[in-house]
Amino acid sequence: MTLLPQSQVVRCYAQDKRVYATVDGGAVYLLRERLYELEEQLDRGKFVRISNGEIINLDKVTAGDLSLLSLIHISEPTRHL
Repeated sequence: MTLLPQSQVVRCYAQDKRVYATVDGGAVYLLRERLYELEEQLDRGKFVRISNGEIINLDKVTAGDLSLLSLIHISEPTRHL
């Protein structure tokens, strides 16, 4: 079990009836919680649900694009090493 600081979470998403979190650096973790439970637990000033299957951290978004097909593309910050 790993505790994930909210400040490191980039997004939480549902896929194949499971919920995952992507963190800084690109690591992906399987979560026990459902998205609606995470939505209640996460800081509402920083996290927003953008679809039925995804919650994003607004602090990690650098750009957004809404297509004609109602698809949302969110760009994460570029990492410089």
